[in-house]
Amino acid sequence: KNIGIGSGLFAVYAEEMIDSGQSFDETMKFLKQSVKNSRTFFYIPSLKYLRAGGRIGRVAGLIGSVLNIKPVIATDSDGIYFPVAKARSEQKAISKMVNLVADRIAANKSVRVGVVNGADVPLQEKVYDRLHADFPQLKIYRGSISPALGVHTGPGLVGVGVQIGEGE
Repeated sequence: KNIGIGSGLFAVYAEEMIDSGQSFDETMKFLKQSVKNSRTFFYIPSLKYLRAGGRIGRVAGLIGSVLNIKPVIATDSDGIYFPVAKARSEQKAISKMVNLVADRIAANKSVRVGVVNGADVPLQEKVYDRLHADFPQLKIYRGSISPALGVHTGPGLVGVGVQIGEGE
């Protein structure tokens, strides 16, 4: 239902619950609930690799490339990728993604967040800095995407996983 950092946050959550004395069954119950409410958002600077990997059609990829579309993509509760925002510049796309993430953080009490990059650490740091400035109380994890994801997205991806914890 999640990819990359979104999945990694579940491992962190499970470890925290087990360390706090929760049983395996209780931990699994909370993780299943959390999956329904958690999302991964990512910005991709080029549609080239999504098109080459068959993730989007040739026509959509061509039109998007000609129009210089910078998509922000998310995963839904079924793990399906879908566009949540489009922009014509990196700055606007990143701003839209961060605003989507900030809305989810602000609406919930128990949240874990992770920011990842696909060969663009400076852009990852911009996203991290903005989220940290808006939500200084949050521990925000950082990392890199796996080659298995990077082969489909190409270089330059920046993603944010938002995990909503128990009771949300």
